[in-house]
Amino acid sequence: MSARAFIGIAGWSLWISVAAAEPKRIVTLSPALAEMVWEIDGTLDRLVGVSEHTDFPAGARALPTVGPFHQTSVEAVAKLKPDLVLATRDGNPEAGVKRIQALGIPVSVVDTHSIEQWLGAYAQVGTSIGRSKEAAEVAASVRRELEKIPKWGVERAPAVIFFVLQESPLMTAGNGTFLSEALNRLGGQNLGDEAGQGYPRVAREWIVRKSATRAIHFVSLVPKAGSKPPFWSKLPNARTVDVPHDLLSRPSARLIEGLRILRRAIP
Repeated sequence: MSARAFIGIAGWSLWISVAAAEPKRIVTLSPALAEMVWEIDGTLDRLVGVSEHTDFPAGARALPTVGPFHQTSVEAVAKLKPDLVLATRDGNPEAGVKRIQALGIPVSVVDTHSIEQWLGAYAQVGTSIGRSKEAAEVAASVRRELEKIPKWGVERAPAVIFFVLQESPLMTAGNGTFLSEALNRLGGQNLGDEAGQGYPRVAREWIVRKSATRAIHFVSLVPKAGSKPPFWSKLPNARTVDVPHDLLSRPSARLIEGLRILRRAIP
């Protein structure tokens, strides 16, 4: 049987992994990676394990889970006997990924911190699962749809948006994330850029000060639990924009629909 060689992306000191040309037992370590496999392969038949909260497409909910994407259970992965594990630098701890590879399991690591890295990840996933042509077609389609989304006009001040990734402690998407770049591409302004790089924690007092001087659109990417209004509902100049949380929190093709909803909601 022929094989392919994979190596982790720059910044992670992974060694070369060798996997079958068309792996039959794939485990994905983030919900977005499972969606990407489905988008490229057109089926979930080769997926034998996924990270927690992998719920799209619907059939993925029935697959065994290997823990949350930020705390993968290496033991659970090993029990599934995969011939390929797909991991991401945007959330999977490097130490856990190295432990999986140390067991002799082939690992392919992508990066999705930026839009171009995300689109490039399709090529790597496609190569990893033996579907390069299909991956190129998906990536090209996603790029076309992204470019079709109307941008906010330059004649007005950009819409200021704050993504709520976690409420306690409060966490947002800052500079150097795919969410921030996607918003900036549309002519919006990501308030999280002022909070720091990556996914910084933010004091609520900081938000109170920011909302006193400008209108802020709050987009919660936290699944709704109960009817209690969010803390920002009483802040001056605050507006809540409803977008299904999983559409914007995952770098997969469904991000396009999330951005469309966001754009329509803010004139």
